[in-house]
Amino acid sequence: MKQTYIPVCRLLFIIFLIAGKPAGAQTNITSCTVVFITPDCDGCDNKDHDTNIRISVFGAHGSEVASAYYTQDLEFKDDGSEHAVACSITNNSGSAGAFAQKIVVTIEPNGNDDWVFQARVLFTLSNGVTTRTDLRGQASVSRGAPTAVLWK
Repeated sequence: MKQTYIPVCRLLFIIFLIAGKPAGAQTNITSCTVVFITPDCDGCDNKDHDTNIRISVFGAHGSEVASAYYTQDLEFKDDGSEHAVACSITNNSGSAGAFAQKIVVTIEPNGNDDWVFQARVLFTLSNGVTTRTDLRGQASVSRGAPTAVLWK
């Protein structure tokens, strides 16, 4: 009995040293940033400085994990520019999933605005790891069609 118990204890101790926490401990999302890329391409358009953005980020298990209402007076130029938007965590439990599954973006333009963009989501986890999810394709939003969904 002792011979099998000691190797198991050593294995658990090694796992604890490598992981920095006991096996089975939950990892939470501590921060979320959505990076918008406004491509430099024919037919692409920028986000006007006076257009607000609502963002919902959904985790790997389908629940919303972060959101933001971006009101900064800043143009996202259509020249390959990247702009990071910090989101507030709405569900940081490990069960939310550490990877973004999709984001929903809705613009509130002042007048007319068309915006073509791509996005990536960065989660920082309580264990210090940062995950990155590049969402597929590019989306287009406008006054007439203000909401777009991008998927993993």
